[in-house]
Amino acid sequence: MVEPARGLRRIAYWILAAFFFALAMIGVLLPGIPTTPFLLLMAYFLLRVSPEMHAKAMAWPVVGGPLRHWRDHRGVTRGVKRLAFAMVTLLVGFTLIFGTLPSVVKLLIAIAAVYGISVVWRLPTVDLEPARSADPTSCSDPARSSDPARSSDPARSSDPEQKRHHEVRSSQSH
Repeated sequence: MVEPARGLRRIAYWILAAFFFALAMIGVLLPGIPTTPFLLLMAYFLLRVSPEMHAKAMAWPVVGGPLRHWRDHRGVTRGVKRLAFAMVTLLVGFTLIFGTLPSVVKLLIAIAAVYGISVVWRLPTVDLEPARSADPTSCSDPARSSDPARSSDPARSSDPEQKRHHEVRSSQSH
């Protein structure tokens, strides 16, 4: 359980939560500004001033997923990283190619985009799906595996205790 902030610290934490939320929402609109770190900071401060608001933020359809992944796994999914890279590439690329901004402003936008991508790149990646083998003959389903040690079928198991238990149960059912 997190100790709730009191007094001036509580006011400061509310202000910081609102500030980081605003930066995160700006990051949604402007591709050079990373969103996830600001959401994480917002969640940190919200938890200390309003567990109810923190719970609502964790349940938000768009930002709740990445917040929960960070809380539970200390990382973001590959999908979040891909989306961030794609959005930055598309929006910044469009701005740099078709924008009528001065070259100095375009350079600053490109630098901000590279910085934003580097922040997202360095975040730990959470792999929520089980690893798939590159070997097409292997089977990730133990029940269908040709390896008796991995089989969930007790009759094919290499575990003597599991085999014996299966044989006893089989003989009782006949």
